[in-house]
Amino acid sequence: MTADTGIHPEGMECPVRIRIDLLPASPELDILVGERVMGWEHQAHGLFVYYLDHVRVVCKPKFSSSITEAWEVVKKVVNLDHDGMDYWFQLTFTREQLNPIDHRILIRAEFNKTVDRQSLYGYGFSFIGEADTAPLAICRAALKVVST
Repeated sequence: MTADTGIHPEGMECPVRIRIDLLPASPELDILVGERVMGWEHQAHGLFVYYLDHVRVVCKPKFSSSITEAWEVVKKVVNLDHDGMDYWFQLTFTREQLNPIDHRILIRAEFNKTVDRQSLYGYGFSFIGEADTAPLAICRAALKVVST
């Protein structure tokens, strides 16, 4: 399955697929990011447990709605190591014209794989999330990275 088509939730017996680009900012998305991207242990009710310098930390993150918490996702992804490849990240804001009068701001989060600091952009190693907010765009792009 490719990152463009979606992800399969763990523990599902049937092939249920979640369309990453359709996921709204929500506690459910925060749980997916916490488990799949951050590698944290989900307890219940959106609470996670992880260890920081051998200290047990319990938190309820809001990755998809807080830029501070979404930035932790960026730091996690750019430090992933897959077969000697690293990731670089960029966030862009564009103005999308809806009609002659109206427009909206579209935010694009993009992770790209690199080898020896050479970008593999354009070779299928670009993971893009778009949304109306930066945290949501970051979460969508990060889920695509870990879903490949």
